[in-house]
Amino acid sequence: MPHRRYTKWSGRYPTGGPADWIASGHTTCNVQCHGCSCTVDVRLDALPQDRPWLRVGWCLVCKECGAAGSVNIVPNWHDMKGHAVPFSPGWKS
Repeated sequence: MPHRRYTKWSGRYPTGGPADWIASGHTTCNVQCHGCSCTVDVRLDALPQDRPWLRVGWCLVCKECGAAGSVNIVPNWHDMKGHAVPFSPGWKS
């Protein structure tokens, strides 16, 4: 499958980097491909900690369509450490 490279404006990268999100208590992020709209959850500790999202996003390649760098990256709020999810034991406290 050949890799398709999109223009630099095709990705939606947040400010900061994976290390900032880990420091905020997040453990995973959601990555959505702009080429085929598939999504995947990625563990933040598996990504480079010394690079901003702009650099990390360009290195992500979709396994379905082969698009490189054309992604939308958002944190998964439900897995944040200390965050009470509705209907969990600590939700109302």
